[in-house]
Amino acid sequence: MKYKNLKEKYNAWNLQLFADEGGEDDADEDGGEDEPEEDEGEDPEEKRFSQKEVDETVKKRLARERRKWQREREKRTQNENSESADEKTQEAESKASKLEVKVACFEADVAKDSVDDVAALAHAYMEADDSLDLEDAIEKVVKKYPHFKKGGSSEESEDETRGKSWGERQRGKRTTVSGVEAAFLKKNPGLKI
Repeated sequence: MKYKNLKEKYNAWNLQLFADEGGEDDADEDGGEDEPEEDEGEDPEEKRFSQKEVDETVKKRLARERRKWQREREKRTQNENSESADEKTQEAESKASKLEVKVACFEADVAKDSVDDVAALAHAYMEADDSLDLEDAIEKVVKKYPHFKKGGSSEESEDETRGKSWGERQRGKRTTVSGVEAAFLKKNPGLKI
């Protein structure tokens, strides 16, 4: 109850709780009113801006930031374009070098299915010996591995050997038929050996 009475007393007068309990007002001793602040007069140091001036300043600032943003965006796109152009250039150069190797292989009469193998071996020779150029390296590969050359293979083509059995591929074509085979073929005329 005591707390409630204190609360009503101080809240009614809007007094602070930590003020002195004397109850006397110190403001009476000064004998005057508080001096009013000079908000009404214009301060000569403080400049006032109209809405129009503020709008112009904001527009200038926005235009400056927009130009800055556009410059940065253009710079970024130029960097991306130059990087993609570098990548495209490297791709074109690698493609041109591969085609150059293939042309050199065909000029050296390398079989069509062996071009990649000859190119890989030629590059290995060129890395080992810096004095070799591409044509010399290809010639060296073909000399060492003659089966890469067109017609250089003594083996039969793949189409001819596809239907043959293992023994026929190793020995070549058989011309004679043994007696057992001849008797078997007489009894089974539809079979082909």
